[in-house]
Amino acid sequence: KSELERRKQREIPSLIWLAKEIKVGRAKLAEALEQVRNGNAYRIRYEQKPSGGKREICAPNELLRKIQRKINKYILRFLLPKSQGNVFGFSGGSIVDAIKPHLKNRTMLCVDFKDAFPTVTAGHILDFLIMGRIAWMSVRKIKYGRFSWYAAMILTELSTYQERLPQGAP
Repeated sequence: KSELERRKQREIPSLIWLAKEIKVGRAKLAEALEQVRNGNAYRIRYEQKPSGGKREICAPNELLRKIQRKINKYILRFLLPKSQGNVFGFSGGSIVDAIKPHLKNRTMLCVDFKDAFPTVTAGHILDFLIMGRIAWMSVRKIKYGRFSWYAAMILTELSTYQERLPQGAP
């Protein structure tokens, strides 16, 4: 057997576990993973930024998008950062919600990270899922060793495009 075949054999228990956790058929999950590995899971388009330049949008196909939403719902919602009530953006809230508690202060700092999505690498995600932390984030509900290497690797592959967090995916 080739190394790829051996790896696929070893990841079967993690695929079965993940399919059960996110309430999707194992065949559909395996199909989405195969599409990701073959480079057939995303449609790339570019949008104009208000400030000029273009933003790359990596839109997952319908199957992968559904699986990513289920991963969000059944797995990622339990991996909340401690700063959840202080961070706004795609996770919910608005700039108004962020500012209201600080209106009486004399100074205020609002931050928008340039190219935030692509700066999160597959390595960051894998470390977070295996060890339960990365350098700039700690979590409440995850324990060390929560995910096996294979489960973490599958989750990472399903969540990234070209080793980065894609802007445009759930």
